[in-house]
Amino acid sequence: MMQKTLRQSDLEFLIIECGTFDPFLASHLGQLLDAVNWSALKSLELTGDKIDSWINLWAKYSNIAELAPFEIQLLRLSIIGSGGQGQQLSHCSARWLHNVIYLFSPLEVHFKNIEMQEVGDWELIRGAVDDPLPEKLSMINCNDAQTAIVDG
Repeated sequence: MMQKTLRQSDLEFLIIECGTFDPFLASHLGQLLDAVNWSALKSLELTGDKIDSWINLWAKYSNIAELAPFEIQLLRLSIIGSGGQGQQLSHCSARWLHNVIYLFSPLEVHFKNIEMQEVGDWELIRGAVDDPLPEKLSMINCNDAQTAIVDG
């Protein structure tokens, strides 16, 4: 029922607080994430202390590449780790984010308190952004060698 509602919604702004979830409910949560209506979505924000787990779950249960033929554009994508320490994202998460950025061409991409497990993954992210100027791509408190340049 919830999946059908989410799939048919015109939800434009989605903020997901990425906390710990019960592994026994992972398949249900993954199906809910798969039901997000990307064609209506304008802003996606993932925040919290388990962002990597949520992205990996989303990647497991949905194939956003299937949406490529549709005219979909996000206005804003934000990935915000909670707390003073950066949230570590795996290479799998970096690839999923690369695909989201590449396919949906958000006008603004924001990362805050994020660390890539593989520092080279920041190049993967930057390569998906049309124009990596500070107005388009902001990276605050991230473990990227070029963060100082990007942040201005």
